[in-house]
Amino acid sequence: MTLTLDLSPEVTSGLQRKAARLGVPLERYAAGVLRREAESDSNERTATGTATGAQARHAARRALEALAAGTRAGMPPIPDEALTSANLYAGRGEYVSGE
Repeated sequence: MTLTLDLSPEVTSGLQRKAARLGVPLERYAAGVLRREAESDSNERTATGTATGAQARHAARRALEALAAGTRAGMPPIPDEALTSANLYAGRGEYVSGE
């Protein structure tokens, strides 16, 4: 489905910043936001619990996405060789007698 939205420059800018932090195209990010909103609305109608439970799940998802976006922003990639057992556990378990 194609959807045309008329958004203010401020909203567009905010969406672009969030998409960039996640490293995804704006269109993909916006589609994900709309999908999550539709799913949360559906969950609220069909949940056996209260709407508060659905709202809590939605808030938790937003918090985790914000955390994930913040940890990726500006962080250099970790080279594969840094993740070998030898490099991860270097210096551990070595016993030097007399010290």
